[in-house]
Amino acid sequence: MKVLILSDIHANLEALESALQQTDYDRIWVLGDLVGYGACPNEVVEAVRRLEPAWIVRGNHDKVCCGLADPDNFTDLARESALWTRDQLTAESREYLRGLPRGPVAEDPWAISHGSPLDEDEYLMTEAQVWMQMTFTPQRICFFGHTHVPILYSRSGRMRQASYVDESMQVRLEADSQYFINPGSIGQPRDGDPRGCLAVLETESASLQLIKFHYPLKKAAQRILQADLPDLLAQRLYIGR
Repeated sequence: MKVLILSDIHANLEALESALQQTDYDRIWVLGDLVGYGACPNEVVEAVRRLEPAWIVRGNHDKVCCGLADPDNFTDLARESALWTRDQLTAESREYLRGLPRGPVAEDPWAISHGSPLDEDEYLMTEAQVWMQMTFTPQRICFFGHTHVPILYSRSGRMRQASYVDESMQVRLEADSQYFINPGSIGQPRDGDPRGCLAVLETESASLQLIKFHYPLKKAAQRILQADLPDLLAQRLYIGR
């Protein structure tokens, strides 16, 4: 089975449409944050609904934008975009976001979460955090998002490795190793690369691809400006930060 894994779309319709053209797939897993920052929240929610993901979890922006949580811990920029998104969401989009499950969603040996499996809002930023999470996560392979930085962590016995994804890559997930994998962000990269990033998993062969892709970035940025969202949200797309 070939699984397309998407994370942190953030209302970037152009990036989502381009991501879906990168490969064929049998199923989709979505790691949360469909909305926030970008100018097309309803269009992205509707597109994801049509895809009928086999697995999906909510993100922190999804919770705030649909009214399940307050933006108290958001930056000023994130708060402004979240409140704008609240005003734009249709009733159908809002209810879909409210119905998204809290992570993790799991079936051995796989798991998906937005932040950490222990706390959906926790950013896994350091290797020490990930090694600790591995200790408490029963599934051998966990996909997570939230940081918008594509990276693959692996542990086999005392051997530990963190591999940042600068370019598209393919790896085999070894049966004697445990993995935490962040496929990066579809619509809001934060690794200094404006390209989106996604993952493709072949479950039978345990083969994983991490794919960097271009999308109509200028169009997505223009939508943000036309929506009268903060200019910085458009500028960030060009630098991937």
